[in-house]
Parts: sequence; structure tokens; C-alpha cells
Amino acid sequence: MKNGMWKKAAALVLGAAMVMGLTACGSSNIGGGTTAAGSESGSEAGSGKNGVLKVGLSADYPPFELYAEVDGKRQMVGSDVKLAEYIADALDMELELTDMSFDGLIGSLDEGKFDLVISGMTIMEGRKCEFSDPYYVAEQALLVKKENVDKYAELGDLMGQKIGGQMGALQADLASEYAGDGAQIVGNVQDMVMMVAEDKLDGLICEKCVAQSAVAKNPDLAIASVQIPVDDKNEIAVCIKEGNTEMLEKVNEVIAEVSKKNLYGDWMMEYLGTEDIGAGTTEEATEEATK
Repeated sequence: MKNGMWKKAAALVLGAAMVMGLTACGSSNIGGGTTAAGSESGSEAGSGKNGVLKVGLSADYPPFELYAEVDGKRQMVGSDVKLAEYIADALDMELELTDMSFDGLIGSLDEGKFDLVISGMTIMEGRKCEFSDPYYVAEQALLVKKENVDKYAELGDLMGQKIGGQMGALQADLASEYAGDGAQIVGNVQDMVMMVAEDKLDGLICEKCVAQSAVAKNPDLAIASVQIPVDDKNEIAVCIKEGNTEMLEKVNEVIAEVSKKNLYGDWMMEYLGTEDIGAGTTEEATEEATK
């Protein structure tokens, strides 16, 4: 992982309120498609120009994806939703979002239920998909109760503790590696945030921006000083079904434009409400790492 520092953006108007209290994303159209506006669509995936772009995500991971009240309706929002909207617009397609458990996303993509998965997905060997060029480089953190923040300064402090990690995600592997038998693997990140708040977990390994989002909502939580290393760059990318090189090329063209304009950083700050969102775009993180 590269711990790139985020370049400070000026004169950014935060356009949406962050919502964190919803822990049960599974109750909203799991397995069934909804557009960003919440309407149903029966069009086939990848149906071409003016067709429907089906995108799978797990809306329990603010600021990447979460639920919020927008114009009186409960909708999926977040930086990944903004990216999905941008890609759909670039391809001249209607966007259809499906919320489901994170650990089922890649399998559903392989089965043809989605065109893309955009859900804070780390590039990892063994995941059955084509990865786009990365659009974000993450930093890992340990979320704990504020009263316990000084207990976790070194990796050895985690061993044997009840440390959570999301099922099917990089963080599950990290929890198992650093907490051993104490690792608690759960499907929903917001469930685990509540478990930390209620002393049912000693800590939760998650991306730093996710931990920051939780702390902003719950002042009883904090980020421990322990550094959570990973073996690779911890780059996040869009997932495309294996063999769909045409879609891969199109998505990479859009990501190049998004990166050039630094749009993803603006989108993330919109839903997090801070300029310190550790770590940043791949371009920025690379610049820091090579200094």
C-alpha cells in the first residue's frame, strides 16, 4: 500500500449530507436492479447505446457507497455512485444500480447479472474479473472505541483481539493475519461499526476514509495509531466480466478522464466532508511515493 497524501482542494462546496446510521443495506432490492432514481428496469445488461448499464455494489461503505435521503427518497449515493453515473453518461446508457452483499458481487458479475462492479473493490489476485485501471489508492486503518485508542499502537496489540473485517474483502484477510483466532468476519461493514460502538468488537479494519466517516458520525469512536500494512498497492478499480475487453477499454478511457480532472477526490470529499481522506488518486499517490 502506498500511503500517498491527499492534495488539498480549495473552494469545494460540500453538496450532500453524510448518512451513516443505516446498517441493513440488504433490505433494499438485494438481487433486484434499481436505477439511481429507484425505478425498476428489465433491460438486458450491456444492451448497447441508450441501453442499461447494470452496476453492482454493496451500499454499506461510506463514503464510497451509502444510503441517504435525496429529495425525500432513500437512494444510494457516494463517490462510487458518482463514478458509475459518470461512466453511464459517457457511454450514453441508463444506469441501474443493484445493492447486494459484498462477497456476492464478483460471482454475480461472472454470471452476467452486472456489466460492472464499482464497490471499493481492491485489485487482488484470484478475483474472477478484469480490473480497470485503478481510480483510488486506499490506506487501511483500525477503528476502535475512543476510550481504547491507546491500546493499539503496534500490530502485535491486535493478536487475539476481536478484530472485524468484511467478508470477501481484503480486510478479512488482514483481520485474520493480524488478529489470528480473534478475527471476526462479517458481511456488512456498518454492522461491524455498530459492534465496535457497542463493545462487541475490539476494533474494525477498514479503509481509512471509511473509518473517518464512522468517526464523523459517532464521536465515541476513533482511529488507532497502529499502521495496517498490506503487501500490495491497495489500488481500487472497477470490475468487468472476464473477456469483455471492449467494456474494459471504454471504462479505462473514462477513468483516465476522471483522474485527469481529479473528479473522484471531489466526489469523495462531498460525502466525507474532509480533505484528509487517505490516501488519494493513483496519480497523486504515485507522485508522493516517488518523491
